[in-house]
Amino acid sequence: MSLISIIEVLTPITFVAAVIGFILCLVALVKAIRGNRKIPYGSILLLIVPMIFIFSTKYLVIGELERAISNEEVTVSIEPVIETDPKKLLSDILAGLYQNKGRSGSHPTEKEVTFTVCREDECFTTIAAQDSRDPDMHWIRYEAFTIKVPLGFTQLNEGKI
Repeated sequence: MSLISIIEVLTPITFVAAVIGFILCLVALVKAIRGNRKIPYGSILLLIVPMIFIFSTKYLVIGELERAISNEEVTVSIEPVIETDPKKLLSDILAGLYQNKGRSGSHPTEKEVTFTVCREDECFTTIAAQDSRDPDMHWIRYEAFTIKVPLGFTQLNEGKI
């Protein structure tokens, strides 16, 4: 089982644990403020551990995709089909990711390019959606059957995609 498969299984469970931890923290903090209870370390831990997993998922997925596309046996397909080598293009996208694009007020458009990375019996899908204001900027996300993980933003010349 690969790291991506583990992330796909754990992410929904982690979100549920984070919500439960948040509710328990609120209840325990209200009781602690009233003086009926000590500080809720267990509830805080139940909130913090899932949050660490949620925030680190992005970096785990990026690392796993970079490792996968560096493998010669892995195939990368792109839809819609373009003339550029999809493996090199995805590698360039992952290398040029940044997390903050500033305050632009823009959003991803419906113009998307889907990268499918396949190795042995499993495939990963990464989407590059064009920005609504800047045609050279693309919003990159990883998608699986249960999760959508925003990976960041990248600048690409319009001729690449």
